[in-house]
Amino acid sequence: MIRMNADTRSIKRIQVKVCGVREPAEAAALDALGVEWIGFNFHPGSKRHITAGAAAPIIRSLRTAVPVGVFVDADPDFVIEVTKQTGIRCAQLHGREDWDYVRRMPVPVIKAIPHTRLADLGGLRIPLEAALGKGEAASPLAYFLVDTQAGPTDKDGGGFGGSGKAFDWSLLSGRPLPLPFFLAGGLGPDNLAEALQACDPFAVDLNSKVEIAPGRKDLGKIKACLEIARG
Repeated sequence: MIRMNADTRSIKRIQVKVCGVREPAEAAALDALGVEWIGFNFHPGSKRHITAGAAAPIIRSLRTAVPVGVFVDADPDFVIEVTKQTGIRCAQLHGREDWDYVRRMPVPVIKAIPHTRLADLGGLRIPLEAALGKGEAASPLAYFLVDTQAGPTDKDGGGFGGSGKAFDWSLLSGRPLPLPFFLAGGLGPDNLAEALQACDPFAVDLNSKVEIAPGRKDLGKIKACLEIARG
């Protein structure tokens, strides 16, 4: 979807991220479609888990899409090693990682926060605002990802996220975030347009609602989402 800001007359294009990719052919197809971000889940507890060895050749074959590694409360040294081994260009931290953890990352960070923690940004608001107040860059923290707070039976996202359920997107309309954000949580062709009308994300994160089975993507549904996001 392309947005026109009435004050600046600037055009904004919503980017698309497809997460939980495991198959080389699907990654190549998504890359060819123009999906801007492709996520590879390195969390062992995920139904979409992929090893660094399996992900590395897929990532090397990408032409334009940014490869993102998804981690949940992993040892920082493990993230650093996977980054070196695979060539991921962004780390999505989907657990309870604190500010010190984020600052150790060797690549830009997408920090996931549950929709119930918008007020304190998952515990990062105070150190982030302190850094920005001093004129320091938030780097490597580059983006937030807002996902649905998981229930007790949702175990694919480290305590939140990964549930495939949507939340009340209007929570974001009156609460501007200090960094661009990815909108996640049960997004698919049936509700994406409504979500984009309700809030103003930098990008959308697609996963379970565009799948045939965990880790197997439905390219038809992804094409439909791309058409919505691109208007």
